[in-house]
Amino acid sequence: KDDFGGANYLISFGTGCSIVCSSVWVILFVYQLFRTGGHVHKACQALPSLRIQDFWLPGLLTGFLNSLATFGGLTAVQYLGQAVGYSVCQSSILVSGLWGIFYFQEIQGCR
Repeated sequence: KDDFGGANYLISFGTGCSIVCSSVWVILFVYQLFRTGGHVHKACQALPSLRIQDFWLPGLLTGFLNSLATFGGLTAVQYLGQAVGYSVCQSSILVSGLWGIFYFQEIQGCR
């Protein structure tokens, strides 16, 4: 019996995300290259700044927490079943919505 269920696919999921994100940057660069008439320097300047020095730690933590949440969701579905496990995982949308409304006060006043 496989003890990790869907968690065996986390590495391939992360690899796929990296490939897709890199491909989007390449496509955006090629678009900017055509838009600027083949000027590589202008195409590079037209791309959004990555600001790696500012965002490496928040990006690393976000990726780690996302991977942890994905692993938890896969584990919940494996042990609780599709009906209960998936529903519990999707309730995070409700929790985050209520967190935004009441704690961060994202909705102000009534219309």
